[in-house]
Amino acid sequence: MQAFVYLKVRTIINWFKQLKEKPSRLISVLFYAGLLGVVFFIPNSDSSPAESELMQSDFSRYIISAVFFGIWLILNAFAWHSGTKSGVSIFTLPDTQFLFTAPFKPASILLYGMISQLKTSLLSSIFLLYQIPTLNKFYLSSGQITTIFAAWIMTIFFNHIISAFVYAISYKSEKRVKIVEIVIYAIPILSLLLGFFFVLKESDVLNGLTQFIQSKILYLIPGAGWAKGILDLALLGFNWLGIVCLAVFIFVPIVLMRIIYRMDIDYYEDAMSMIQATPNSPEQQAIVQEAQRKAYAKFKVRKTGINKGFGENTIFYKQLCEYRRTRPRIVGFTMLTLFLVLGVMAVILINSETNNPLLYWGISIVILFFSAFNSTTIKAFADDQFFTLPGNSTLKIIYSGVLGIILAMLDLIPAYLFVIIYSGFNLLLLPIGIILSGSIFMVINSAQILTYRIFGEVKSTFSVMVLLTFSFVFCLPGVGMILAGGYFLVSFGAYWAYLLIAGGFFVNCLLGLVGIFTGKKYLEEGPTR
Repeated sequence: MQAFVYLKVRTIINWFKQLKEKPSRLISVLFYAGLLGVVFFIPNSDSSPAESELMQSDFSRYIISAVFFGIWLILNAFAWHSGTKSGVSIFTLPDTQFLFTAPFKPASILLYGMISQLKTSLLSSIFLLYQIPTLNKFYLSSGQITTIFAAWIMTIFFNHIISAFVYAISYKSEKRVKIVEIVIYAIPILSLLLGFFFVLKESDVLNGLTQFIQSKILYLIPGAGWAKGILDLALLGFNWLGIVCLAVFIFVPIVLMRIIYRMDIDYYEDAMSMIQATPNSPEQQAIVQEAQRKAYAKFKVRKTGINKGFGENTIFYKQLCEYRRTRPRIVGFTMLTLFLVLGVMAVILINSETNNPLLYWGISIVILFFSAFNSTTIKAFADDQFFTLPGNSTLKIIYSGVLGIILAMLDLIPAYLFVIIYSGFNLLLLPIGIILSGSIFMVINSAQILTYRIFGEVKSTFSVMVLLTFSFVFCLPGVGMILAGGYFLVSFGAYWAYLLIAGGFFVNCLLGLVGIFTGKKYLEEGPTR
């Protein structure tokens, strides 16, 4: 244990030393610190007496609790699911080779690796600080706001422990992976069905949702329900169930850590498959790349085990084979999430004035935005064969992102089809919505390519934050034009709104071409830094 503590302390010390040795990193830290400082200088706006009374009511507290409960529900599902897919990501840490040759228990190394990623998760959640002015409008005390942040940090830590536990119990058995996936999918699905039950029971959407967010049954939901209980304890006053949730949220991670520590985890094969010997000097890198080019030049690309494709489109078929291996039944987490979220919304809003196709399209874009960070483009750029296979650089970039766009549009079809049929919308909206969503995915691909062009990889906290920023900024023009055009078309029937929607689509296509050109430069010249 002393060795782990020493390693972590030296990592922190070296991080501060790098601020001195690399001015660019120091500038980035100061830049983000300045952005965070702005939060504490935002003045509170005046509100009317009626608004003040609403903000101070228990109902507003329930709304805050429900919003965080929904976020935690989605966050937990993605984090726990990562234990079955990328639980071995710790084997790519810089100190991996040092750890796996050290005389430590495998469980200790696994826990250390998972908890070491906690810093990145917390830094990626830094946007919560920007919600302080909004929380102040609800007349929350500093203690209540602190409790919200504490519950968030506890949830992040809990998710890392769960991810390690999921990997520890399922890394040897595909059957266990399937069971774990069913449990993970069942939690958000049952939560949505419970909310739908309350709506049907009350025969009124607003009353049903109010009863749902106030129900103590939600405290039984692992992770998100326990965090909600802690939040309700701070926002609504003392209750014994909140105390129980706090105790469970503290007790369960400790128990899981003890269980993991006592397990005999033999992940040597996974570790060796993830560790790659990296050349230390530019000369060695050039020698390795030249040797790889000569090796691949001796045989045709279609003989590399893919059995389909030739030239640049081999990249596409390789990704397709991997997709069929990991998702043989087509139905995946993103497809289920889209179908459930949009389907429940369609049922709830069937007779509402807000039942608008733009609302469903906007929600689907938000879900796709976050699912895009597991795209085929990022996976291709992390593959050595992407650089060493012969072929045209432009075509390589195109084929690396085609499957991701197709899969994104495929995930949308069941949800869009159900919403259109159930709500009685024009069936022509199905291909229009899918094509517009595919163009948004092209834009996100461009942001990912640009980030790789700058950094050469997306592993550091700063590069991830830059990727999020680029993706959001790139999406704004096209999404804004499409939403504005749809609003004018639905509200006023203005035919010129079609031009605005088409303009948004062409803007997305143009940004997609920018990404292709940037990727071509990256393949030929490498990262700019």
